[in-house]
Amino acid sequence: MIIYSFEIDINKDGAFSDPVGILSARLISASWLLGITDNLRQMSTPLQVRVSLHDPHLDFSRDVGRNPFGAVLRGKMGRLRATVGEDTYTLFTAWITSVSTDERNGGAITTLTLEDKMLFMQDSEYLPKVSTDILVSDEIQNVFASAFVGYPYESSFWVMGGSNLGVNTYLYENTHVELEASQTTLEYAGDAADRGNGVSALGYIMDLLTAEVGGRFFVDRAGKFQFQSRHHDLIATVSDTFTDADYVDFGVAEDTVYNEITVNYFPRQVGTPGSILFQSDSVPFSVSGGSSRKISARYRDPDNEDSTVGAKDVIPLVENTDIRVNSEEDGSGTDLIRQVKIMYEIGGTSTQITITNPEGGATAHVTFLQVRGTPLITHESEQVQNLDVSSLYNYGYSPMKPIDARFVSKLALAQGFANQLTKRFSNPQVVYTSINFLLGRDDAHNRRVLGRVIGDRITVKNNISGHDADYAIVGEQHQLAGKQHSVRYLLRPANRTKAWVLGYARLGSETLLGL
Repeated sequence: MIIYSFEIDINKDGAFSDPVGILSARLISASWLLGITDNLRQMSTPLQVRVSLHDPHLDFSRDVGRNPFGAVLRGKMGRLRATVGEDTYTLFTAWITSVSTDERNGGAITTLTLEDKMLFMQDSEYLPKVSTDILVSDEIQNVFASAFVGYPYESSFWVMGGSNLGVNTYLYENTHVELEASQTTLEYAGDAADRGNGVSALGYIMDLLTAEVGGRFFVDRAGKFQFQSRHHDLIATVSDTFTDADYVDFGVAEDTVYNEITVNYFPRQVGTPGSILFQSDSVPFSVSGGSSRKISARYRDPDNEDSTVGAKDVIPLVENTDIRVNSEEDGSGTDLIRQVKIMYEIGGTSTQITITNPEGGATAHVTFLQVRGTPLITHESEQVQNLDVSSLYNYGYSPMKPIDARFVSKLALAQGFANQLTKRFSNPQVVYTSINFLLGRDDAHNRRVLGRVIGDRITVKNNISGHDADYAIVGEQHQLAGKQHSVRYLLRPANRTKAWVLGYARLGSETLLGL
């Protein structure tokens, strides 16, 4: 028997302890899709959950003026758990984005929509710093260490001058991401991320994942971010074996063949230390008393506007050398550099500068502004290609869409990736894309199914067809209505990448040397 509990974090403390927020008795249905849906994707699809609740007294309606759940539910965390005997499984954790009450048909049903933090990351601008010789996983850690997203709430952690430490906030801790050590070390990171329109946190991580070639980034059932390296599926042990006696249906397909792989990589040219990375074309400009002016100083190559320019060893702004402030536009008046407050944040592709003139201060004119450092110049990408002639002969020409690996700067690494991907996709194989379960048969079966999570390696057998292969779970889809609960696990072949790992396979006979 499965007992379901749906709870809302009414007090926004992450505890789910307020009885008002325990809504298990109201639960009608829930549906959600968690994880990765496409066999070639490395990042999960943003989670969207729909939960329907009994609401005969319009308790969720703001129109009746007696909403017992608080005036605003938007932004509060909700979670669904399933208990089988003494074992409890969290099925999803997400944040409410909308509340909709249907008052028709003589009764009311309220539908909650909940989402994870993926879309928040997509909308969050991120200023990466330059890193050298760094693991992909460590650079992802740097993104979260910047504290742009808080868990469970953005407003939950302490900001100097903006909240009371120990009263309603806590010191920021990077506890909402778990990272395996990646297999790729980047020569440079953070310098080639900006394509001229700023950098989103999610877009930056997507670029990093491309360099890992086979890693996985997703949100788990607890609403936390997870990164698994490209070796995860190779070395994971089998957690369970499911046969056609366990599942009710399955999806099957013949994998797409790709016999030509193109990797675009981006060599770096290191410039002269102390070079001018940015020089304002908008000077002079004025900052009146009591106002601020923000400048995004994007690095550029004056000799080649098409180049992407990052920088390392950026020099902090030097008064009257890199920035000049005067009482007159032509610079003939009084030096006001000490009157204004200059704040800046140095990034890998730009420096964000804020100039504040205090209330009552004389109008300040910025007559000169520049940023200096060591440029890291990325010109047009270079390509490596790998073609499997035997596969082309057997199955026809089938190229994969070129891969833009912005943080791969070395030919050898790009060539290795092209070789690995060609070996992986040049020959077709029949694979199961999903297996579907219907819960409720017995507690042992319920535990086996609910206990599996994204990243688990399982064996799938079919006694009729003779299919017998190992898979990694990369996504899960649930439909819960009343007492009926169907679960669909999305699969990716665990043995498609036949790379040699010490102690796991025979090098040269059945595998190739892995990266």
